Amino acid sequence: RQYFLAAAGSGEIVYHPRLLGVADIVYDSKRHKLSKQRSGVFVVEFADGPVDIDWSRCERLELAADTLRESGDAGAAYADCPSAASEPKQYAGWEKTFRRWLRQNETLTLHTSRRLGLTSIAGESEGDFRIRLQDAASERRDLEAGKLRERYAGKAKTLEDRLHRAQQALEREQEQVSKKRLDAVVSAGNAILGALLGRKKLSSTTAGRIGTAIKTAGGASKESADVGRAEETVAKVQADLAALNAELESEIASLDTAYDAQAEELDKIAISAKSTDIAVPVFGLAWLPYSKDDDGRLTVAW
Repeated sequence: RQYFLAAAGSGEIVYHPRLLGVADIVYDSKRHKLSKQRSGVFVVEFADGPVDIDWSRCERLELAADTLRESGDAGAAYADCPSAASEPKQYAGWEKTFRRWLRQNETLTLHTSRRLGLTSIAGESEGDFRIRLQDAASERRDLEAGKLRERYAGKAKTLEDRLHRAQQALEREQEQVSKKRLDAVVSAGNAILGALLGRKKLSSTTAGRIGTAIKTAGGASKESADVGRAEETVAKVQADLAALNAELESEIASLDTAYDAQAEELDKIAISAKSTDIAVPVFGLAWLPYSKDDDGRLTVAW
């Protein structure tokens, strides 16, 4: 059978012979949950020599098989057709090699990420797959960040409770210091004032009261030291809490920059169709139109 491509363009139309094959291929893979059908129109030049057909040199035409015609334009010229193309028995062998070439070369390529354990789907470009990988990595990063926050939450709660107790202890110590200092001042002042107003020498009782006031003041100094230690405890717990928060933020920041989908080297998986899943509904002699100008130069005219 002979097929013609519709001619376009100006100038004289000259048809040149090619061997044509139309393929309908089904790709099935349970492992990759894949079921995809793809069609293609292929043409190859007839060559001289013992191997007159080399499908590795074929060209894939960007057109649908149903646009092929059964006749050419009226008034068009035709290039010479190789003698082998006029022998019907040759086409059975050529179709067999075409099917073999399709199975070996027309594979469906998938991309896979070892790091994320994801594989592209049929028809998904590498660029789109990398975008999906980055989105998936972001989702995993958010989950990991959530796990980190949960893990750090227990430590933070312990430190916050410790800080609360340390602050309460500091307040108690500060209150005790203030009270003892006030008691000391009042006691000593009352004793001295009483002696002065009574216009008597300091009695043993008055002296005892002053001594007690001095001891109370000394106790206040000791309490001040306790306040200092309480303040150090508060500062230490606050520093530990700040360090814990900084450590958490550092780990989250490392998650944000841990993955770059554009930089990952992806593996390729080639899915081949079974021989029984390759159909060749159209196979035969094709005539491709070229436009010939006044200088005899040919340009594609389809």
